[in-house]
Amino acid sequence: MRDRVTASSIGLVFFLSILQLSACVVLEQLQEPSIKAAAPVDHGDFIEGTYWALIIGTDMYSRMDKDKQLTVARKDAEAVAALLVERYGFQKEHMVELYDESATRTRIIEAFNSLKQRLTDKDSLFIYYAGQGDHEGDKPEVSFGYWLPSDARLDDPASYIFNSQVSDYWRVIPARHIYAVVDSEFSGSLMGRIGRLGKGAIKELYQEKSRWVLTSGGHYPVPDVADKSKNGHSAFAWHFMRVLEENTSPYLLAKDIAAPVAIGVSAEVFGLLPRSAPVVQAGDKGGQFVFRLKKEFQKQIP
Repeated sequence: MRDRVTASSIGLVFFLSILQLSACVVLEQLQEPSIKAAAPVDHGDFIEGTYWALIIGTDMYSRMDKDKQLTVARKDAEAVAALLVERYGFQKEHMVELYDESATRTRIIEAFNSLKQRLTDKDSLFIYYAGQGDHEGDKPEVSFGYWLPSDARLDDPASYIFNSQVSDYWRVIPARHIYAVVDSEFSGSLMGRIGRLGKGAIKELYQEKSRWVLTSGGHYPVPDVADKSKNGHSAFAWHFMRVLEENTSPYLLAKDIAAPVAIGVSAEVFGLLPRSAPVVQAGDKGGQFVFRLKKEFQKQIP
């Protein structure tokens, strides 16, 4: 009888040990980060790696006066994010979206750091920033601009994100291409001082590293009217999205977006001229960010 009980006890202990080990394995799996580095994507053509996006849109500034609050920045950013997913195949799990109270200085810096760790030299990164911007200095050649995150404090530079910090991150993020569209004041200090191409030429441009920015203006304030509604969006955002929506070519280069946006915006908003150029000292090698249109939206050529 005692032997039978002893055998049963040993069996029970063994069973409980296995159960405990299984529970530990399950717990370990649950504690792993839910977002991992993206697996390589086969696009069926010369496009390599994964398309990532950082989308920032801020209307509300909790530590600033009412005149610093915006009305359409968040809506613009959300619409751009939706367009990237719908027409250009961006995946939501590869998008970092920061709106209003989430778009703090800490969260934006954390997003850049996370992208620096997760992207590879085959990936492409699209950045959209819609929010307040400002600058220090009276002359473009000696002034410096900055973004105002949602928790920025007036006259407190420690709460800003300077354009030089942004370009530094773009230099060290190991993506092949980074293309930023910035709808804020004084964003022109990010820039340096450049017909449709065939697939072979586009492929060659794609191979080289690029760091480009499209801004809503230069080294000056954006006119107040520029933030007024055009079908519920700023004039700059509306014309940028129109280019993405009307494109039917399989590949859309960043350089081909600037001209129609500049023409459309400048015709409607006096004193506002969008510009596009390589980012200063961020590692641009003459390449181009390539938007890859989903097949169902491509124009079929007989």
